Amino acid sequence: MAKYQLWSRDGYGQNQIHATENNIEDVFKKGEELLKNDNIDNALTNEEKEDNWESYMVIFDNNDYYYAGKPITKHMVIDARTDKVLKMENIIDKNIPKIYCGKILNGKNSEKWIATNVNRMKKELIGIDSPELEDKVCYFIKKV
Repeated sequence: MAKYQLWSRDGYGQNQIHATENNIEDVFKKGEELLKNDNIDNALTNEEKEDNWESYMVIFDNNDYYYAGKPITKHMVIDARTDKVLKMENIIDKNIPKIYCGKILNGKNSEKWIATNVNRMKKELIGIDSPELEDKVCYFIKKV
């Protein structure tokens, strides 16, 4: 049975392993905890948080895919249904990547916080090679 690790890469290209689990969903939840610590549990107002977030994970509308980083030149994903590592370009037609910064409370409900491009009228960031992401910490999952 495969194991999965939660990794991060910072703006300087430094990598770090944060967790190793047998279940990919447990690793993703650990990533959500780190996003909460980095982006939500701070003294900033909600409006300030939108412009000053520090870390993200790449997510897809299809929850079967998990972002697996960019080892050399191609972005990779893990297909949780087949447990295979694929090039992201092979799934991109039906699965647009989104920049996920954590869960925020909206009244009594929590919702996914998808990052916006502050320089372009608050539209969602959909390009994972966007210059706005260069200084941010990216959490991703590796199959080991």
